[in-house]
Amino acid sequence: MSHTLVIQTAERMERRTVDQLRRRKVDTGLYAVGGEPVAQAWKELHDRYPLPWDITQGLLGDHYRGERCVVDLGPGSGQPCLAAIRSFVGRLREIVLVDVSPAMLSVAQDHLQRNTRAAISSIVADFLEDAESLGAALRGCSQPRLFVCLGCTVGNFNQRYALSTLRSFLGEAEHILLDFGLYPCERTEDSWKNLANLYGEGTYFFGRHSLAACGAELAYQHTFTSVEGDNDDPEVQVIRVFYRFPEETALVVGKEKVTFNAGEHLQIHESRRFLADCLERHLNKYGLGVVTSQHCESRGVFLCRKV
Repeated sequence: MSHTLVIQTAERMERRTVDQLRRRKVDTGLYAVGGEPVAQAWKELHDRYPLPWDITQGLLGDHYRGERCVVDLGPGSGQPCLAAIRSFVGRLREIVLVDVSPAMLSVAQDHLQRNTRAAISSIVADFLEDAESLGAALRGCSQPRLFVCLGCTVGNFNQRYALSTLRSFLGEAEHILLDFGLYPCERTEDSWKNLANLYGEGTYFFGRHSLAACGAELAYQHTFTSVEGDNDDPEVQVIRVFYRFPEETALVVGKEKVTFNAGEHLQIHESRRFLADCLERHLNKYGLGVVTSQHCESRGVFLCRKV
């Protein structure tokens, strides 16, 4: 990497992951402790389940405001970022990648270095938990900046927390590109079940690599999902993926051990799905105005500014 700033250290991430395991609900911790196997599994997942990254293409062309820097919060493979900025990538000075996993950063950096001429730098950080330190570090970037947070990442968290934090990064003339998983107005119980099962398969694909890093071998038949409304917004549906341990299992992270009894379950992921027609109102509620948007059946992309 050109240079890497570490805000979320491996020791801090291990402590966070242990705390999450004790609460029986993990979020980003397992991505980091899983290391290289999880990064490669994530890349494989994108190859196995191609996502419509092309929905972002052309969205920014008429709204380019001379941005010299793109800050990608949770870049994944780097493919979503490149699809979004392709129309003006030749005018960028730098791209800053932010992720809790150094291994994931390496995958994204490699892809963007091969396909752009911008200077690539990386920050190991949780853009929500480390928001204050990250915001200070980003002040040295070329101005103005465009923030991107793709891969439906923002839907993995409480919306008041996530959207308010993302808004705090924006200068008055700056924008952020967000994408969200969608669901249609008419949907049967069976179609929800099928969607949840498909999502569960994808989560298991990389989740088993994550927990293998903690010393556990997962079997797919012990994974299950649920779909329910969000407490803050009943129009938002939350898909949760769980793993039920068939026998007593000890997960080891660093020097700590967390034991699950037979029959206990661990939430390994959650993702929110939205109605396309309600998303602008949803974003307005947290101080973000929609400049332009595009969507297909399953995903919507929104360019936002502070209001």
